[in-house]
Amino acid sequence: MPDASATVRESRAPATAQTKPRPKRRGFSRPELHVQVTLHSTHAQRVAGRNMMEVARALYTIAVILHVIGDQDKADQVEGIVAGKIRALSEKLQKQLKSFRSQREDAGITQFPVYRYPLKITMRISSPELSQYASLIQALDTLSIETDTLWLGGLVTNRQHANIAYQWRRELLRLADEITRIESMARTSAASADAAQEIAERTEDAREVMTIDEGGELDLEDEEPESVATA
Repeated sequence: MPDASATVRESRAPATAQTKPRPKRRGFSRPELHVQVTLHSTHAQRVAGRNMMEVARALYTIAVILHVIGDQDKADQVEGIVAGKIRALSEKLQKQLKSFRSQREDAGITQFPVYRYPLKITMRISSPELSQYASLIQALDTLSIETDTLWLGGLVTNRQHANIAYQWRRELLRLADEITRIESMARTSAASADAAQEIAERTEDAREVMTIDEGGELDLEDEEPESVATA
């Protein structure tokens, strides 16, 4: 006669068995350049805080992911459009910076202001275009320093000082909005349902674009309304 207790134990065994959890999937091992910079001005700090994460994600998608999931020629076209917009603003900003630097040198001013709350950060550069956008932020910081120097030296008015760097900050914020809009349109047209998970996995790490090394926190608040004054 069969052992009833053994039969019960056998029937219960599958219910008590536990499956091993799957190991966590490793992230995509992408290359990065870690660039340490100091942002002195509030203007540059605000642009870095409010836009770098989304711009990094968008530019990584344009530079890498569109070539994986979409048409190569269309990806090249999108890259060209974005690169042209970054280059145009860079040239415009450098022209303004050169003018201010020349004005300061002609006046014989060699002393620069000291800033009370500089921010030291490490930028994680994951695409060539992000490197160019990061250079724009650093150029904005330099422009702000030149503007402050001219103001403290009495070479620009209070009204001009209040508007110059602010207006350039708005230019960078608008460029960031354009980049994310272009990326969103290109990604939507190129991506299939099967590619959605791959896109999410590859771009999530791109959001971790900055590390604060010293100086507090980045300003992540919404942008204030545009100034109505004119320079």
